[in-house]
Amino acid sequence: MTDASIISISTHCNGLQSLNLWDCHNITDASIISISENSTGLKRLDVVRTRITDACLVAIAKNCTGLQYLVLMIVLSLVVISCVMNSSQYPSYELSFCLSIPAF
Repeated sequence: MTDASIISISTHCNGLQSLNLWDCHNITDASIISISENSTGLKRLDVVRTRITDACLVAIAKNCTGLQYLVLMIVLSLVVISCVMNSSQYPSYELSFCLSIPAF
């Protein structure tokens, strides 16, 4: 899976409600930002073992207001997640092995 394929999915499947990006090592911020901008009805997003950064979480928080479940696992470069996700906007999210995340 590449950024080009995810961006294509996000622009052509604007009714997307759930997306699982496990082990998509080639995915960058461009993919997740495109998803957040084009798939605003997203209800579940699983992002595991990717190289996304804080910019993605800011875009998700801003654009995916109906998101009900977010899974972030083994994402090594997240810092501001406590600011973005410490909100009742997200009833359920899971964080595992995200090494740079500060304590809540």
